[in-house]
This record gives sequence, C-alpha cells and structure tokens, in this order.
Amino acid sequence: MGYQIVVSHGTLRIMITHKKPVIFREGSYTLADVEALKRAEPIWKVCDVYAEQLEELFEITHADKRQSPAFRQDMRVFVDARVTGFGGFGGNWVYYPWSGVLVHTVSEAEYAVLRTNRNRNLITEEEQEKLLNCPMGIVGLSVGSRIASTLAYGGIGNALKLRVRHAGNHKAQSHTGPAGSDRRTKNRDRLASCIRSKSICLACVF
Repeated sequence: MGYQIVVSHGTLRIMITHKKPVIFREGSYTLADVEALKRAEPIWKVCDVYAEQLEELFEITHADKRQSPAFRQDMRVFVDARVTGFGGFGGNWVYYPWSGVLVHTVSEAEYAVLRTNRNRNLITEEEQEKLLNCPMGIVGLSVGSRIASTLAYGGIGNALKLRVRHAGNHKAQSHTGPAGSDRRTKNRDRLASCIRSKSICLACVF
C-alpha cells in the first residue's frame, strides 16, 4: 500500500493508493505462503471464520437432517474433514490491503451459497444466478453507499462500479427549476454511460 501526501490550497490531504486483494485459493497455497504474506504486508487483524462458515454451509445443504439425533455429530465430521483437508490448508485466505485484514474463509462458490441462502423463496435460483453475474453501477455514495452494501450482503452483482459525486454538485441537489433540470440531465447521461458499459445503474436517480 502506498501513500501520497498532497498540499492543496493550504489543506493537507493524504491519498492512499490501494492494491487489489491478495487471494490464496484452497489447494494452491502452503503455510509458507501465508507466513510470507504476513511478513511482507501490514496485517492489523486476522479473522478466521472458516470453521464457522462450514457449520452454516452444512446446515444449509443438510436442512432435511436437522431433526436427526446424529446431525451435530455429522456436522462436526464434515467440518473437521474440511479443516484438515488439503494438508491442513483448507479454505481461502484473503488479504485486504486497504484495511490490513486477513480473512480465512470458504471458496467464492460456497460463500455465494451462504450469502444468498436467505433469498430463497423470494427469488428463483435462475433469478439469483442472473443477479449474481450482473455488474452494477452506482453514482453518488451518500445514498448509494447503502445501496452498495445492500447489494453486497444480498449476493447481487459480481462487480460494483462506484462513482463519487463531485462536492461542487452538492448544492445543486436541493435546487428546483433549471438547476434541478440540469441535475436530471446529468443523471440521464450517467445512466446512459452505465448502460453502454453493460452495467445497471441503481443510484443515478438520487
């Protein structure tokens, strides 16, 4: 992670250059890889939720056996087998450089199952698959930030394109008449841009 210190009009600004997440996928890494990452990058917190997620995954995929006396025992066998699988390197390790958090988690496909399970009986599997693979464009993060969080928690959109509105447009948001018309025109232009880039824009209207 890189830092840039910029002085503009007497104001000190610190700009952070973010890297992409580092992902060690199950079966493709060793303990040495994880330890090397810890030495090379600033890691402020390690979150190991792998076993906990496996328990939830077992409950979802074996819901018909929840009333069985052996359900808890079967769950423990499943979790232990996965945790010790691949020579003890089961699951994915994901490092987020902008927060310094290292997470031990299930694979992307299994995470999608966990994230979208609560959407059952609300939308069909075909609809969920379509939404999962659809990129989303969001303009304006005052309201748009909540939309982005809701989409992420609901397993909707495999890519979120976020755009921060320029601070100079803030006053125009509350104006009516010509200023309001100008704002609507700009929003339509943003929506058209999102459509051209094959994104669905949910926040252009705000």
